[in-house]
Amino acid sequence: MTATALPADEARQELYAIMRGAAPFEEKAQRALDLGKRFLGVENGHLTRIDEETNHWEAMISTDPTDGQFPPGLELDLGMTYCRRTIEAETPIALSNVPEQGWEEDPAFKEHRLHCYHGTTLILDDEPYGTVCFVSQDPRELAFSESETMFAELLARMLERELEHEQ
Repeated sequence: MTATALPADEARQELYAIMRGAAPFEEKAQRALDLGKRFLGVENGHLTRIDEETNHWEAMISTDPTDGQFPPGLELDLGMTYCRRTIEAETPIALSNVPEQGWEEDPAFKEHRLHCYHGTTLILDDEPYGTVCFVSQDPRELAFSESETMFAELLARMLERELEHEQ
């Protein structure tokens, strides 16, 4: 997998337009994840809700169809996801080729065989809420660029703000 030809400035402007719109949160999040998926050149994007105390992971919003591997509403053991590491990290986790980056023994890779993962933590009320993550079965040809990571982080921060308004 490689990133698409969508220029970063164009992707950012499209993201701002999505978030300024009057659509409900779920629609904004879906459109933002679709945009992130296109910009990063990955198969799927997810907004997850995580409960570390119960080891619970749920795909609240997903670009994966209902019959896909990670559809909306899917619940998993947090320990079997890369997101468990994302919510503990201080910066986004960007894995363009999991085995080549030394994560081939990670339980998430063994369970789901996702070769590509980009995740950013969502924080609400000063606590980890979940993640915005983008995944692919196949590895990317190139590592995620700083521009791609910054875009994914902007998308996550904007969804965070929308979630705060929802609550």
